[in-house]
Amino acid sequence: LNKKLGKTSGGLPVVVIQFAKVKIFRDQASIQNVINTTKIFVNPDIPEADAFKD
Repeated sequence: LNKKLGKTSGGLPVVVIQFAKVKIFRDQASIQNVINTTKIFVNPDIPEADAFKD
């Protein structure tokens, strides 16, 4: 993940996490894998991600 985030050009990266479970413990949010199906996309080529960049 660090390698992928390091390759982003200009500005903050857009990270999309699909099929994950968000847990809150002691007021801290964490993300948990769900049955080995979780996918992470960095700067995906989709209109919704482009809208965040603008």
